[in-house]
Amino acid sequence: MVGAGPAGCVVSSRLAQSGRRVLLVEAGPGEPRPASVAGLDTIAASQETTRLWPESLVAARAGGQTRPLRQGFGLGGGSMINSLVLSPGDRASYDRWRSLHGCDWDAAAMDHWLETAGAAIQTEVVSPGPIARAFGDAAVGVGHQRGGTSMDQDRAGVLAPVLAASGSRRFTPVDGYGIGISGEPEGDLRVMTGSMVAAIATDGRAARGVVLDDGRRFDAPLVVACAGAIQTPTLLQRSRLTSRPVGQGLKDHPSFAFTLRLRQPSELTDSPTLERGERRVSTVLRWSSDVADNSGSGSTSGSGSNLDLEAIVIDRLDDGGGAMLSMVAVGLMSVNSTGE
Repeated sequence: MVGAGPAGCVVSSRLAQSGRRVLLVEAGPGEPRPASVAGLDTIAASQETTRLWPESLVAARAGGQTRPLRQGFGLGGGSMINSLVLSPGDRASYDRWRSLHGCDWDAAAMDHWLETAGAAIQTEVVSPGPIARAFGDAAVGVGHQRGGTSMDQDRAGVLAPVLAASGSRRFTPVDGYGIGISGEPEGDLRVMTGSMVAAIATDGRAARGVVLDDGRRFDAPLVVACAGAIQTPTLLQRSRLTSRPVGQGLKDHPSFAFTLRLRQPSELTDSPTLERGERRVSTVLRWSSDVADNSGSGSTSGSGSNLDLEAIVIDRLDDGGGAMLSMVAVGLMSVNSTGE
């Protein structure tokens, strides 16, 4: 198993439980995790350099400029640096897996697993601070509904964020499956961190193992690449497994964020959470754009599918050298444009 992000943790654990001997190989570091990603500070986790892929850049077609691409690196992958907000995919997207791609799974098949995950993952519901409350009031004022949580499938409107948290600690697939930490998972699973896979070894017809960048080779009858949307195609290209257009059709969702400087910072002291300086998502807004709303109604409220737009609010960013800051970020969660 190449890659110990969320997919690699789940799949390797399931394979081990089924009776297979599994070697899970991860390029980045393992446990113990830094304090910045162990806690619930979203900003600190996203800026932890030891948990970001080094020298990972994205190039824009216009002008050819590059900028850093933020990717999870190490045991847990992106689950160690993300915003912790739990949010199931919409039913229409799952149904498209079957109709467009011929998959066995659809929305009905996912119901059991979403219910199981919701019961198994330790969660915490965050109360909004003053900025999040004002943002929610403004959203209601232009027609959005209020109520429910981010775990409610296909629910639009102003939602309370549910975080993957256990007390004051981040809760990830590493924790859920006990991978590489105290309490070994079921089955025969060995975890190797700090080990970059240079290539998948083949005999010309089938995968036969992996070769690390230090020259070591591990033979196996099955290789599963769970290195992520960027690292998996680059690994396949390095391995010359490019009979198909590997890497083409890549999708990622654009987002932008802006900060608010408060004229009256004392307003942020009415919440114990904010007083402790915990920088968490405190409100979520989901809605549909006219493009994604296949019904053509362009509805901004109620329940529905194709909820392709999402905004999050973090009440407190930092004191900014004396200035209290908050943040609003907006992302397009479902995209049609592709790259490579």
